Amino acid sequence: MNDIGWLATFNDPDAWMDTNHANHVMPHAKELIEIYEEAWGARPFPQIDWFRALAGYKFAIITGFNLMLHRRGKRDDPVWETTKDSMESLLLRAKALLN
Repeated sequence: MNDIGWLATFNDPDAWMDTNHANHVMPHAKELIEIYEEAWGARPFPQIDWFRALAGYKFAIITGFNLMLHRRGKRDDPVWETTKDSMESLLLRAKALLN
């Protein structure tokens, strides 16, 4: 469930506001969950929104940590300067999924 929540979060256009996530190669979150539900034989998928919210929360934290490392010169990775634009939207999406 954790893995599906993670994959769904990365394919949820409502969770991302940065330019790195403008194009989605995989199916959007809802379609991806439906594929897994069909394979699992369970509808709705038990507690999937909780796992999606957890993934959004975790990636917002990961983004902040990696941005800090980049800005301090400990890990040169400028992609985090773009990804940071989605920190707030990831947290807002996580909150919305829990309501």
